[in-house]
Amino acid sequence: MVLKTILKKLIRVGTLTIVDASGRLHIFSGRSGSTVKVHLHNKFIPWRMVITPTMAIGEGYMEGHLTVEDGTIYDFLSLLGQNIETHGQHPFHLMVEMVSRLFKRFQQFNPQLLSKKNVAHHYDLSQKLYELFLDPDLQYSCAYFESPETDLETAQENKKRHIAAKLMISPGQSVLDIGSGWGGLAIFLAKTIGAKVTGITLSENQLEESH
Repeated sequence: MVLKTILKKLIRVGTLTIVDASGRLHIFSGRSGSTVKVHLHNKFIPWRMVITPTMAIGEGYMEGHLTVEDGTIYDFLSLLGQNIETHGQHPFHLMVEMVSRLFKRFQQFNPQLLSKKNVAHHYDLSQKLYELFLDPDLQYSCAYFESPETDLETAQENKKRHIAAKLMISPGQSVLDIGSGWGGLAIFLAKTIGAKVTGITLSENQLEESH
């Protein structure tokens, strides 16, 4: 398998044992270092690890298709990282990265109609779902926790005050909030500071709620 060829060239420090989906052992070793044994339970995992190693390892571990039998997932990642840092990436991965960059513009193609569809798929769900894990204003972006004891509602309030202070927003000033969500920041700026805020959202549910 291609993964075997890559690991043969990559592993120069430590020992990595791979048990494939058929139960066969593949041992890759170099000079003295950590020892890790990984079991790949899905026959497609090796190919995924070749094409997109970062995603394949993370998703494979979460899905149970990749388990670490000797050591921990941290030990596995550390062993790979140490060898990549010492000897660099395999030429195949460099080629994959180059092709990925060439097609990046196509992968990120997001015209207006598609963008609206993507937003609807993500946000036009039951509001009760978002109420389970967001603050009362349904702020979706990162909160500002001043200490480990800060609760979510306070942290989101901190964030809104922090944004207003950084932008030096003053009463009567016009603000355009692109991607305004459920309107939490816009309402804060209007009520607390007296700014005139216009919000833009592609989500029908968010638009209805913010009104």
